[in-house]
Amino acid sequence: MSDQKTEFLRSEGDRMFERYQRWGHFEVNPVVFSLQDIAIKPKAILEIGCGAGHRLALLQKEFDAECHGIEPSPVALKYARVNYPDLILEQGTAESLPYADNRFDVVIFGFCLYLCDLADHFRIAWQADRVLVDGGFMVINDFLPPVPYSNDFVHVAGMRSCKMEWSRMFSWNPAYRLISRRHLEDKKTTFSFSPDDQICIDVLRKDRAIAFPRNPYGNGQGPISR
Repeated sequence: MSDQKTEFLRSEGDRMFERYQRWGHFEVNPVVFSLQDIAIKPKAILEIGCGAGHRLALLQKEFDAECHGIEPSPVALKYARVNYPDLILEQGTAESLPYADNRFDVVIFGFCLYLCDLADHFRIAWQADRVLVDGGFMVINDFLPPVPYSNDFVHVAGMRSCKMEWSRMFSWNPAYRLISRRHLEDKKTTFSFSPDDQICIDVLRKDRAIAFPRNPYGNGQGPISR
């Protein structure tokens, strides 16, 4: 199996930028719509897998927020720094975020989790939770199949495209509550019901105060209570 993180830092991140981001039309973005829907006013936003900065620039324009991005591709970052000089950008990957605890009001996974190394998933979730302030919002733009599975990644031999309901990386924790889901579809021509084509934007709110309320079944003084 390929070390997917290394592949993206070495060359695949650059190739993905050339395939999808250099010539696209990015005047609107459904992640922006999802955040508009919940009427928040973030002061600091992080996008993990920010690519060429198109979406992050729209978020900066919409919310007048301090916008940070982290991205493995040096070519994409060079493009972003030229075209969006007000963004604050770092080269890196999701399992090692160079930011302080409780730094951001909004953390966005920009369609990148499906290509992350399986061995890094727990660390990725921990890092994202660490930098998100209590009361903040986790946004995940990725695939939404009915069950977890993987495909061979067609662009690099040995890499896997892993699909699942990625918001479950956080929603198992009672501090995280799914508050918004926007269903999308990955094909631009005819609609497909194939699980391979189903994607979504999930917005979760982090609120530690609601995570473990007082025992609803009694006073907790029974013989086996702890």
